Amino acid sequence: MVTAETLAAFCAWLRENANSQSIPAIVRFEEEVCDSLEYSALKKAADTQVVQQKYSKGTYLTGVCGYYYPSDIRIAVTDNVKRGRLVRENKLDASDYIYEYDGDGHLLRILCPNMNVATYRIALGPVVLFIGYHGYLVTEQPTPEHILIASYDDESHLQAMIQDYWYVDRYTGEKLGHTIDLEIYHKISAQEWLCTMTEYFSDPNRAEDETAYYTYLIGKYVFSYEGNKIARWYRVKE
Repeated sequence: MVTAETLAAFCAWLRENANSQSIPAIVRFEEEVCDSLEYSALKKAADTQVVQQKYSKGTYLTGVCGYYYPSDIRIAVTDNVKRGRLVRENKLDASDYIYEYDGDGHLLRILCPNMNVATYRIALGPVVLFIGYHGYLVTEQPTPEHILIASYDDESHLQAMIQDYWYVDRYTGEKLGHTIDLEIYHKISAQEWLCTMTEYFSDPNRAEDETAYYTYLIGKYVFSYEGNKIARWYRVKE
C-alpha cells in the first residue's frame, strides 16, 4: 500500500544511497507502488471529482507531466525550455496536454492524447506521485509505463526526484528496459542549492545481466531560488 510515510522514507533513502548498484532495488520499489494502485479505481475517482480543465502546448521534453513537470532546474538547463502556459479554452490539437482538477483546484489527472497516456497525480504529505498509463484511449486496462516521485521540504523546494520510463512491448505488455532520471538536492549555503542529475538506463539486449544499468552523469548544478522559482544557475565543472 502506498502511504506518505513509505514514499517519504524512500525519498530520504534515495538522497543518501542512490547509485547504479541500488537501481534494481529502486525499480522493485517502483513496481510495488504501481502494483498497489488500481487503474480503474484511479480513473473512477478522477472521473467523479473533475470539475474543470485547462490546456497547454507545453513541450515533450517535460514528458507526460507537461506544465506540471516538477524540476525547474532540468527545464532551465535543457536548452532553456519553457513550461508553456495554461489556457482555459481548448483550441489546441491532439498533441497537447489536458489538465483536470477538482473543485479546490487540485490537479488530478493529465491527459496526453497524442501519446495515448493518462497520468494520475497523487499528493501524499511532502511527496507527490505521478503514474502514467499508456493506452487509455483504446483499452480499459492500460499499461503503467511511467512513474515519477518527487519529495519537497517545508518551503516546497525539491529534495529528490526520480522518474522511470519503461520500454514496453506494445503487443505483449512486457517490460523491456528502463530509463531512470534521478535528481538529488542539497542546500550548500544560505542562498544556494546543489542538484546532481544522473541517468540510469538498462538494455537487456546488450547486457548479459538483465539487472545491469548504465550510468550517465548529466551534471551537477548550483542554483538559487527567488521565491519558489530558480533565479540563477551554473554548471559545476568536474
